[in-house]
Amino acid sequence: MAGSQSNPIDPKSKHTGDPVSIDNGQRQLVLVKNGQRYVFRYALGDETGLLESLIEMARDTKSDLTWFDAAMLSHQMGKRFGQQLEQIVKS
Repeated sequence: MAGSQSNPIDPKSKHTGDPVSIDNGQRQLVLVKNGQRYVFRYALGDETGLLESLIEMARDTKSDLTWFDAAMLSHQMGKRFGQQLEQIVKS
């Protein structure tokens, strides 16, 4: 699920996980860690699938993704979801 996107990310930051809307119904999470940039793209409504993938990667000893990274990314996804719910309620 990794790729590149043109969103500016501070490469000096140890961890960045900022969800961004990339297309109608598409979302992405970006993690910058130790100079590497990881982009996780998922369809709106497939948050569970992304969480399952993050868990698999955190369990895999060959993966650079740690449990902390997975927790941070899932927190960012939940934060974005909360913001979307707020917008719906206000409408």
